[in-house]
Amino acid sequence: MKEILFDTPHALVAAGGGQRRTLQVADLVKRAGFEVALLAREGRFPLPRRVAAAVRLMLRYGVPPGRRFSTARYLAREYLQYRAALRARRGPALLVWERTRNGGVAAPYAAADASVRLLAVPQNLESLVEGQHDVTTRSTRPEVNLRDEIQRLRLAAAVFCISYEEQWLLADCGVPAEVLPYFPIAEIEAGLLRLRPRRDPARPARFLVIGTAGNPPVRAGMIELLRQAGPVARRCGCELHVAGYDTEQLAGQLGEATVLHGTVSADELTRLITTARGALIWQRSGSGALTRIAECLLAGLPVLANEIAARSYHHFPGVYLFRSAAELAELMTADLPMPSAPSRPVKDETRFIERLRSLASEP
Repeated sequence: MKEILFDTPHALVAAGGGQRRTLQVADLVKRAGFEVALLAREGRFPLPRRVAAAVRLMLRYGVPPGRRFSTARYLAREYLQYRAALRARRGPALLVWERTRNGGVAAPYAAADASVRLLAVPQNLESLVEGQHDVTTRSTRPEVNLRDEIQRLRLAAAVFCISYEEQWLLADCGVPAEVLPYFPIAEIEAGLLRLRPRRDPARPARFLVIGTAGNPPVRAGMIELLRQAGPVARRCGCELHVAGYDTEQLAGQLGEATVLHGTVSADELTRLITTARGALIWQRSGSGALTRIAECLLAGLPVLANEIAARSYHHFPGVYLFRSAAELAELMTADLPMPSAPSRPVKDETRFIERLRSLASEP
């Protein structure tokens, strides 16, 4: 069976949301009839080769125009590593590219020079992530970094983004993109569906605040949520139960009516999901789409979210939006029914598989 090169920063394990999205893409590559070969970059290159590559990147691609030459040398090494790995491939001239942030920005240039087509599957637009530092611009300003990210995505043969909001933004910037919504692989989906008949919400009512706090935007959102929702929960006679990877970092941010569980085992997470009345999610900014919303709905857990956190999920049954403390209090005290399980986006997955097969078969 032929191999498709997959460039991802994640291991193929069901850990946080980013890893689960990676598992989804890898599973679709396998369903398309290919083996997944994780791209490995290595190699040291003498200074003259790096300087020549840096000049090539600047002259051919405008990277980085008028910026520090040390940055160009760094990108040159990355570019040379990518080019060597792509030329040594054993499968089709195609790279599935998920590593669109620092550590992967040279891939489009190397792919173009190695005559390898690029299928971009960005987990989000990195330039729009609050505080994200771009290695080429050395800036955290979205208006500066978006231009470079768009330039790189324009070199892809196809782009599949995770959210509908990103699709129209990319289209407005001259990058035609399709949407591949997040949906967990069959094994994870089945495990979540098994939780639905086990749900038995506890009293007083518990609301689950779950996320990977090691991710800066997620951590910022969780901190702000605890600050705003804690007093509301106390007045409503409810509790907030906080769990997820690296949530131990939030120990100093706990307020009223809040219980911190930290990183939990699968059994403990099951207990928290089945005893919660709903999940509570808040973000002040963000791009992409939150994988945990789809998974909460599959497990039968209503989701209370602000408009930014609910992007791409506004129309899903079981997602309830709040814009104020009063609206949140009304939802916390409401009798929220178990949401219907969302369906697998078969048409979107089929479109991705067909596009991948088409790109892999081109001479």
